[in-house]
Amino acid sequence: MVTGKVPFDADTPVSVALKHMQETPKEPININPAVPLAVNKIIMKAMKKDPNLRYASATEMLKDLTLALKNPDGDFVSVAIGDGDFPTQVIPTLNNKNIEDKIKDKDKKNGKKQNFFKKHKAFTIVLILIMLFVLSLGGTSLVFNLTRNKDIQVPNLVGLTEDGVKEKIKRNEVILYC
Repeated sequence: MVTGKVPFDADTPVSVALKHMQETPKEPININPAVPLAVNKIIMKAMKKDPNLRYASATEMLKDLTLALKNPDGDFVSVAIGDGDFPTQVIPTLNNKNIEDKIKDKDKKNGKKQNFFKKHKAFTIVLILIMLFVLSLGGTSLVFNLTRNKDIQVPNLVGLTEDGVKEKIKRNEVILYC
């Protein structure tokens, strides 16, 4: 926008996409010398190929833009050098010995547990089988109780006439289940 031209131009959209991936854009200051140095650096940082080299947040970019308004020719924009291919670095710890001791203690505890299970294989297998039996028994009991029909008392209506049954229903002596 500051140059009046797009950073990559080609005949087809595929060619433009390839340029986006393979070429570095021309610096805006080379196209339009009126672009301040700070704004040029902000634009170039925002257009880096590697996302790790760009601004981490809009707030970070806004801070640089605010500084560019105050000092347009300032050299305050931090631009990482390279393509982000940094060698692996060892980060020292403060208490390296304490960490090693904790790891050794944890290994000892795990070793004790493993030794116990190795020595008592039969006991461990029997214990696991008992636990499985109890779980399966509880599950079976639960399913049986959930699917069992409720008991219903059937009133004794033997020897009564239809009028007698209707009378018992009116007096709430008999409850009909539908």
